[in-house]
Amino acid sequence: MKMERDSTLKAIVGEQLLLDIQNSYMEYLGTSAAIYEVNGDYAASLFTSNWCDFLNLSSKKLCGDVSEHAAQKSGKWICHEDCWQVSLQAMREAKPCERECSGGIIIYSVPIIADGTVIGVNNAGVSNPPTDLVKIRDIALRYKVSSEELLK
Repeated sequence: MKMERDSTLKAIVGEQLLLDIQNSYMEYLGTSAAIYEVNGDYAASLFTSNWCDFLNLSSKKLCGDVSEHAAQKSGKWICHEDCWQVSLQAMREAKPCERECSGGIIIYSVPIIADGTVIGVNNAGVSNPPTDLVKIRDIALRYKVSSEELLK
């Protein structure tokens, strides 16, 4: 009987090594990043940006009291949706791409390619949070948080 091997990034590389790779540039950037499997599951994620961490948690709350998997599939987890969409584009096109997320951060996404096959994607926030008060108010409304909380 042939054993099926787990061919996910997390299984092949290991979550700790993925986190170590993220940490190597996250400390420098002071932002947030996610590594996704091709099916959209997280292989690793790290939030060193208070802005991204706050908005990510706030947008996950918009999904209700559900599991992480259910929140991912709901389409209501704003931060996950934004990161996943730019990541999906990078995987489909097999080239880096970027776009501004709903929280006002530019997300840069790079496909992970092995033997000519896209096996996942790595993305990171590569800009500072917005400072324009009108934009901050719009973001606060979208995420259902107060502008004052967001400014902190």
